[in-house]
Amino acid sequence: MADETRILIFGQSNTRGVQLSEPIAAWPNLLATALPELTGSPVSITVRPFFAHVPGSREYLERELEKHDLDIVFLMVTTFSFATPVIEPEMRRRFGARIGQAYGRLAGRFDDSTRNRGNVARGMNRAVRTVAKRVLPAAPVSAYDIALDGTVGALRLLARTEAVQVAAFHGFVKFSPGPDGRQSGRERQVRQFLSEVRQAAESLHIVFMNMQGSPAIDPATWFMPDGLHVTALAHEAIAATVLDAFRDGRLRTLHPGEPARIDRG
Repeated sequence: MADETRILIFGQSNTRGVQLSEPIAAWPNLLATALPELTGSPVSITVRPFFAHVPGSREYLERELEKHDLDIVFLMVTTFSFATPVIEPEMRRRFGARIGQAYGRLAGRFDDSTRNRGNVARGMNRAVRTVAKRVLPAAPVSAYDIALDGTVGALRLLARTEAVQVAAFHGFVKFSPGPDGRQSGRERQVRQFLSEVRQAAESLHIVFMNMQGSPAIDPATWFMPDGLHVTALAHEAIAATVLDAFRDGRLRTLHPGEPARIDRG
């Protein structure tokens, strides 16, 4: 039997599937089930939280890398920190931690009672969230430059792990059309960010995968009412995209007696 392939995924809430009614439906779990059958060798997958905009993110990466003997590392690329207004952090910033935490608890209970509860409940969730963002203060938690610097810095750090394959992976975000159906400012900003991250990844010989713009994306069934978190159907599509990268050789599992083979372009 081939040696075990050890995979570490640095991601956020959409990686961990925290909003799913059944966390087993999260794409890393789907990958852990399907990949051994595809490759004929055992696979272990570890998921760790990572937020590129948070101070100390690179030091955190270094500590995590030291804890694991790895073959493949995924860095999930996210744009929510600079492109998505969020109520709870802004409530905390303006009115203090106590008010922010109280809002967070209330929003969490509301989500639990309306998410994954049928079309009527989802419609209520979506409507309430829309109104809340109009009447309550909301703002992105970080700035574009901070998110970009943290993401590119993380890629540079990972690229130094010569015995490990590295992949940067962005899934997809939901856009609302701008005036007259034109590209919105948010969409332009996100696309510019992904272009810069792609250039950085390619210069470091890191595999870059991006599902944004895929014609298969279905906003009606792939996004939860908050427009940020994704459904079990979307997780299935993400897992299928990663499996395709193993099928076409962009990512490789180990074989008996072979060291990790690194694709440097």
